[in-house]
Order: sequence, then C-alpha cells, then structure tokens
Amino acid sequence: MPKSQSNVLKGWLLPTEVDIVINYTIEVASHGFPLSHRWLREHVNSICRAWLGAAFPDEGVGKRWTDHFVEKFLDRLGTYWARPLDNA
Repeated sequence: MPKSQSNVLKGWLLPTEVDIVINYTIEVASHGFPLSHRWLREHVNSICRAWLGAAFPDEGVGKRWTDHFVEKFLDRLGTYWARPLDNA
C-alpha cells in the first residue's frame, strides 16, 4: 500500500469528512466569520466524537492538528477575505 493511502487511514477524518470541514470553513468565511483554529478544532472534535465515541481521545485532536490541516489543504482553503456586513 502506498504511504499516501496508509496516511489517509491513520487520520482522524475520512476523505469525505475532510471535504465537509473544508466546505464548511469556506462557507462561514464567505459570510464574514472565518473559523479560528480553536473553532476549527472544536468542529473536528465534535465530528470525531460522533463517529468514534469512546475510541476518540478526551483531549481531542492534537494541539497542532489544525495547523497541519490548514497547511495540508492550503490549496483548497486559500485566503478568503471577509465581506463588509453592510454589503452582505
């Protein structure tokens, strides 16, 4: 098995869940409320707890997980500028 496939199997999120998190992040940013690393972490922790239950650690994903996630998917996340609320 190629290393890239092996790494996917070790991650907390399935590829479809990664897409959901990325789309959600872009959607809230386009409404003028970009996710902080803390909110992103909480969102991912809630997804993982729902699927994995007791198998997911109480402390959630690692401290640098969101940094790595954003770095890994930077090409999809990019930089989204908030729109002024009076024009939204």
